[in-house]
Amino acid sequence: MRPRIVFAVFSLALLSALPLFGARAIPLNCEVVHRVPGIGNDGNPFYDHNGNVRCTFAVNRGVFDLVTYNTGRTFTFDIGPAEVTSLAGLPGVPFNAEVDLFGINYFGKFEEMAPGSTAQLQVDLEFHWKNLTYELDYSALAVTRTGSNTWLITSDDRYDGAAGFRPSAQAELNVIRRKSQTTYGTVNAPIEIAVTIRP
Repeated sequence: MRPRIVFAVFSLALLSALPLFGARAIPLNCEVVHRVPGIGNDGNPFYDHNGNVRCTFAVNRGVFDLVTYNTGRTFTFDIGPAEVTSLAGLPGVPFNAEVDLFGINYFGKFEEMAPGSTAQLQVDLEFHWKNLTYELDYSALAVTRTGSNTWLITSDDRYDGAAGFRPSAQAELNVIRRKSQTTYGTVNAPIEIAVTIRP
């Protein structure tokens, strides 16, 4: 490929990405409901956006982002079945780990959802354990706009949307390495997070 063509392709890609970088993230107050078995909080359910924990609507406000790495804040993991988690090297009892949760709203921007409406959310929940990075890959969580500035993210199928999907607590358990990914199977990992835009 000629240098001029390469530069043109690169320029187009950069221009198309500018809206993503230009949009400001919206800071949130986030409450992780303790689900047993499932995903819970570390004794303090509030993971509000501050100088340490990051909890925002990011990337053009169509992505939910909750990160606790290097903050001391963790999630509690009580997931199974044991034959899958033990094969992956995880303990057979509840454990705590710092997390990086990233959820893509299939509808688009959270703020443009109508009150009472539900959309599908694809979520990757990454966490560190024993020097490895694990991932719970949820293909279909539900996000419901419960008020003017509040949303509920859940695996509970009582929030079934009208868009032809059913929320599920089933997630694929993976170990992520720099150039590869190992899948160990499907686990049951119910999760629920209440989200409020910070005043």
